[in-house]
Amino acid sequence: MFTEGRQLKSVLGLHNYKMFAMNKSIQQLAVELGVGKKISRQKVSLTNKESGALLKSNNFSKLLLRLHNYGSLTKFQQKDLERYIYQVGFGLQPMNIVSIFCPSYKRGTGEVGYNSEIGPRTRANIKILSYIKEICQKYNIPCTITIYFSDLLLENYSKLITVDYKSQLNNNYNDLVLKVSSIATVRKLSELGDLASSISTNAGNCLPIIDIDEKDQQLLIARNRITYQTIFGWSEREVRKRTTELINAYPYLAKAINYYHPNAMYYWSETAIERVRLMPNLAIPLFMPKKVNL
Repeated sequence: MFTEGRQLKSVLGLHNYKMFAMNKSIQQLAVELGVGKKISRQKVSLTNKESGALLKSNNFSKLLLRLHNYGSLTKFQQKDLERYIYQVGFGLQPMNIVSIFCPSYKRGTGEVGYNSEIGPRTRANIKILSYIKEICQKYNIPCTITIYFSDLLLENYSKLITVDYKSQLNNNYNDLVLKVSSIATVRKLSELGDLASSISTNAGNCLPIIDIDEKDQQLLIARNRITYQTIFGWSEREVRKRTTELINAYPYLAKAINYYHPNAMYYWSETAIERVRLMPNLAIPLFMPKKVNL
């Protein structure tokens, strides 16, 4: 199937050679990224150096993609993500990860405000990001992680302003900085471009910039109904109002991320994976972590 087939087998090993030979998409991707040369419909020529780069990229990609939730993306998004990860694995660019982390809200009847420490969801995301960074270090791939702490789009804002929420929010932010200082840079979301003015603290005055499919809107309302009625005890009217605010706000997030992090991979940190449908204008690859034991 390949020119210099025996030589390629000796470099890749029989198992990896067979996997590459059977996977037409990896062959095509390798050629598109400048690794190997397609000499016919079913033949790809690789030098020893390119064969080594292919093996490294393949192993690196398999480790990363086992952390990814395949069922959450469209086929186009999935292909975009795989292309990015293989490109990083081939050494054609560093691994740049950007993410938005939500603060940890107090839960329980009558509770309003934020916890002084990060919550379990944030700790789980940090664990996965730490593991991704370890994988990059193992393969000598430069990796930078930028986390934006969401001090915008604050939930339950009408109740928050009745307590000293700003100092609580700042304590939660400081705890996040402390917990991830060894692997990531943390900034406040309000510092990203003009989001502080376009979105505002509670996203109450956002003007829509793109249309969201009606089916996706209804899906989000159903998901938000579970969240908001359980945590905050909201009415149906309040749930729908907040959903509209989020529908209007999220495209601004995608727009800012596209502009300031065009060569990054976006790491989805939220529990509500349905909200990814609110960012159809996100132009960078999207990584959706799944629950794994690390």
